[in-house]
Amino acid sequence: MKVSSASFSKGGSVVVSCKIRNQGKVTAKEVVQLYLGEKVNSVSTPVKSLRGFEKIELLPGEEKTVRFKIAEEDIQIWNRAMKRVTEPGTFKIMIGRSSEDICLSETITFN
Repeated sequence: MKVSSASFSKGGSVVVSCKIRNQGKVTAKEVVQLYLGEKVNSVSTPVKSLRGFEKIELLPGEEKTVRFKIAEEDIQIWNRAMKRVTEPGTFKIMIGRSSEDICLSETITFN
């Protein structure tokens, strides 16, 4: 997994990419999923939230790079006053086949 920056701020974004390779002998389809989780915030939030996915098809031995853009609206939450807000904090980026099969993870910070 590659992350374009370890942190970003209001109006910015981070690009996350990973390479997927078909090591089998037949054509394969895979759904690459991006999840985000905030380490600490003012209200309870899900441990993992699906923020993006891409379905790809790979020939035997083929490799593709999948890219996701994480922007401020992707990390917004509903606060106690029921307003969408962006709180500074640390976020865990997770990429996998499903929420139960996370293969890659990294941490970013929103200032």
